[in-house]
Amino acid sequence: MQAIRTDPFLYGYLQPLNTLSSRQILTSNYYGPAENGSSLNSNGGANPDPTIVDKYVIDYPIGYFRGGDAFDLWYKLELQAGQKFSMVFKAGALAQGEANLQTPYIQYYAAVHDSPSGIVEEELRIRFDANYKLGHGLELHGGVGWQGFSNAGHLQGNDLNRVQGAVGMGWSFPE
Repeated sequence: MQAIRTDPFLYGYLQPLNTLSSRQILTSNYYGPAENGSSLNSNGGANPDPTIVDKYVIDYPIGYFRGGDAFDLWYKLELQAGQKFSMVFKAGALAQGEANLQTPYIQYYAAVHDSPSGIVEEELRIRFDANYKLGHGLELHGGVGWQGFSNAGHLQGNDLNRVQGAVGMGWSFPE
Protein backbone atom coordinates (compact mmCIF):
# COMPACT_ATOMS: atom_id res chain seq x y z
CA MET A 1 0.00 0.00 0.00
CA GLN A 2 1.23 3.49 -0.83
CA ALA A 3 -0.01 6.87 0.36
CA ILE A 4 1.26 9.86 -1.62
CA ARG A 5 0.62 13.55 -1.06
CA THR A 6 2.22 16.21 -3.24
CA ASP A 7 2.03 19.90 -2.39
CA PRO A 8 0.67 22.14 -5.15
CA PHE A 9 3.43 24.75 -4.91
CA LEU A 10 6.47 22.99 -3.49
CA TYR A 11 6.17 20.13 -5.98
CA GLY A 12 6.78 22.44 -8.93
CA TYR A 13 9.11 24.82 -7.08
CA LEU A 14 11.67 22.31 -5.83
CA GLN A 15 11.35 19.54 -8.41
CA PRO A 16 13.53 21.14 -11.14
CA LEU A 17 16.39 21.30 -8.63
CA ASN A 18 16.40 17.52 -8.45
CA THR A 19 18.51 15.52 -10.86
CA LEU A 20 15.46 13.84 -12.37
CA SER A 21 14.22 16.66 -14.57
CA SER A 22 14.06 17.22 -18.28
CA ARG A 23 15.37 20.66 -19.20
CA GLN A 24 14.37 22.12 -22.56
CA ILE A 25 16.33 25.14 -23.78
CA LEU A 26 14.64 26.97 -26.63
CA THR A 27 16.51 29.68 -28.49
CA SER A 28 15.55 32.11 -31.22
CA ASN A 29 17.47 34.83 -33.02
CA TYR A 30 14.48 35.98 -35.05
CA TYR A 31 14.66 39.75 -35.44
CA GLY A 32 12.20 40.41 -38.26
CA PRO A 33 9.24 42.75 -38.00
CA ALA A 34 6.65 42.06 -35.35
CA GLU A 35 2.91 42.29 -36.02
CA ASN A 36 2.93 46.04 -35.43
CA GLY A 37 5.74 46.50 -37.96
CA SER A 38 8.50 47.17 -35.44
CA SER A 39 11.52 44.97 -34.83
CA LEU A 40 10.94 43.43 -31.38
CA ASN A 41 12.41 40.56 -29.44
CA SER A 42 10.42 38.31 -27.10
CA ASN A 43 10.77 40.80 -24.24
CA GLY A 44 9.24 43.59 -26.30
CA GLY A 45 12.55 45.42 -26.88
CA ALA A 46 14.21 46.30 -30.15
CA ASN A 47 16.43 43.57 -31.57
CA PRO A 48 18.09 44.84 -34.75
CA ASP A 49 21.15 42.60 -34.37
CA PRO A 50 20.76 39.01 -35.68
CA THR A 51 23.49 37.77 -33.30
CA ILE A 52 21.36 38.48 -30.21
CA VAL A 53 19.59 35.32 -29.10
CA ASP A 54 16.45 35.04 -27.00
CA LYS A 55 16.61 32.03 -24.69
CA TYR A 56 13.84 30.25 -22.83
CA VAL A 57 14.62 27.56 -20.25
CA ILE A 58 11.75 25.22 -19.38
CA ASP A 59 12.03 22.49 -16.74
CA TYR A 60 9.69 19.51 -16.96
CA PRO A 61 9.94 17.64 -13.64
CA ILE A 62 10.10 13.89 -13.69
CA GLY A 63 8.47 13.10 -10.41
CA TYR A 64 5.20 11.60 -9.27
CA PHE A 65 3.28 10.85 -12.46
CA ARG A 66 0.10 12.58 -11.24
CA GLY A 67 1.99 15.81 -10.52
CA GLY A 68 1.54 18.21 -7.63
CA ASP A 69 -1.64 18.89 -5.66
CA ALA A 70 -2.53 15.21 -5.33
CA PHE A 71 -3.45 12.94 -2.43
CA ASP A 72 -3.53 9.30 -3.49
CA LEU A 73 -3.83 5.90 -1.86
CA TRP A 74 -2.72 2.87 -3.91
CA TYR A 75 -3.14 -0.81 -3.06
CA LYS A 76 -1.83 -3.86 -4.94
CA LEU A 77 -2.24 -7.55 -4.10
CA GLU A 78 -0.55 -10.26 -6.17
CA LEU A 79 -1.24 -14.00 -6.02
CA GLN A 80 0.89 -16.67 -7.68
CA ALA A 81 -0.76 -20.11 -7.74
CA GLY A 82 1.88 -22.57 -8.86
CA GLN A 83 3.94 -21.99 -11.97
CA LYS A 84 1.03 -21.41 -14.36
CA PHE A 85 -1.56 -19.08 -12.81
CA SER A 86 -1.27 -15.59 -11.38
CA MET A 87 -3.74 -12.84 -10.40
CA VAL A 88 -3.34 -9.19 -9.53
CA PHE A 89 -5.82 -6.92 -7.74
CA LYS A 90 -5.19 -3.16 -7.82
CA ALA A 91 -7.16 -0.34 -6.24
CA GLY A 92 -6.63 3.39 -6.00
CA ALA A 93 -8.45 6.19 -4.19
CA LEU A 94 -7.20 9.37 -5.85
CA ALA A 95 -7.79 13.08 -5.35
CA GLN A 96 -6.36 15.73 -7.70
CA GLY A 97 -6.56 19.47 -7.01
CA GLU A 98 -6.71 22.30 -9.54
CA ALA A 99 -3.15 23.60 -9.06
CA ASN A 100 -0.57 22.40 -11.59
CA LEU A 101 2.90 23.39 -12.79
CA GLN A 102 1.50 26.35 -14.69
CA THR A 103 -0.39 27.79 -11.69
CA PRO A 104 1.31 31.07 -10.69
CA TYR A 105 2.71 31.29 -7.17
CA ILE A 106 0.64 34.38 -6.33
CA GLN A 107 -2.60 32.79 -7.53
CA TYR A 108 -2.09 29.67 -5.42
CA TYR A 109 -0.98 31.46 -2.26
CA ALA A 110 -3.74 34.07 -2.46
CA ALA A 111 -6.24 31.24 -1.89
CA VAL A 112 -6.75 29.00 1.12
CA HIS A 113 -3.80 26.61 1.49
CA ASP A 114 -5.76 23.40 1.27
CA SER A 115 -4.41 20.46 -0.64
CA PRO A 116 -5.91 19.21 -2.87
CA SER A 117 -7.00 22.72 -3.86
CA GLY A 118 -10.06 24.15 -5.59
CA ILE A 119 -12.68 21.78 -7.02
CA VAL A 120 -11.15 18.39 -6.29
CA GLU A 121 -11.38 15.64 -8.91
CA GLU A 122 -11.89 12.40 -7.02
CA GLU A 123 -11.36 9.02 -8.63
CA LEU A 124 -11.74 5.42 -7.52
CA ARG A 125 -9.94 2.74 -9.59
CA ILE A 126 -10.37 -1.01 -9.24
CA ARG A 127 -8.68 -3.53 -11.53
CA PHE A 128 -8.39 -7.32 -11.57
CA ASP A 129 -5.99 -9.13 -13.95
CA ALA A 130 -5.24 -12.83 -14.45
CA ASN A 131 -2.60 -14.71 -16.42
CA TYR A 132 -2.44 -18.43 -17.29
CA LYS A 133 0.58 -20.10 -18.91
CA LEU A 134 -0.43 -22.88 -21.31
CA GLY A 135 3.05 -24.19 -22.04
CA HIS A 136 5.41 -23.97 -25.03
CA GLY A 137 5.61 -20.21 -24.45
CA LEU A 138 1.85 -19.59 -24.86
CA GLU A 139 -0.11 -17.69 -22.25
CA LEU A 140 -3.59 -16.24 -21.87
CA HIS A 141 -4.22 -13.02 -20.03
CA GLY A 142 -7.23 -10.89 -19.28
CA GLY A 143 -8.51 -8.26 -16.96
CA VAL A 144 -11.37 -6.00 -16.06
CA GLY A 145 -11.29 -2.58 -14.48
CA TRP A 146 -13.61 0.15 -13.29
CA GLN A 147 -13.07 3.88 -12.80
CA GLY A 148 -15.49 6.18 -11.01
CA PHE A 149 -14.98 9.95 -11.20
CA SER A 150 -16.50 12.68 -9.09
CA ASN A 151 -16.06 16.26 -10.37
CA ALA A 152 -14.26 15.00 -13.49
CA GLY A 153 -12.20 17.73 -15.15
CA HIS A 154 -12.62 19.82 -11.96
CA LEU A 155 -16.24 20.56 -12.94
CA GLN A 156 -18.65 20.46 -10.00
CA GLY A 157 -21.17 17.61 -10.39
CA ASN A 158 -19.50 16.11 -13.46
CA ASP A 159 -19.56 12.45 -12.40
CA LEU A 160 -18.83 9.53 -14.69
CA ASN A 161 -18.05 5.83 -14.65
CA ARG A 162 -15.90 3.73 -16.98
CA VAL A 163 -15.53 -0.01 -17.39
CA GLN A 164 -12.50 -1.44 -19.15
CA GLY A 165 -11.80 -4.98 -20.26
CA ALA A 166 -8.90 -6.67 -21.98
CA VAL A 167 -8.15 -10.19 -23.17
CA GLY A 168 -5.19 -11.47 -25.07
CA MET A 169 -2.81 -14.22 -25.87
CA GLY A 170 0.96 -14.06 -25.84
CA TRP A 171 3.79 -16.19 -27.08
CA SER A 172 7.42 -16.11 -26.03
CA PHE A 173 10.31 -18.32 -26.99
CA PRO A 174 10.37 -21.44 -24.80
CA GLU A 175 13.29 -21.73 -22.43
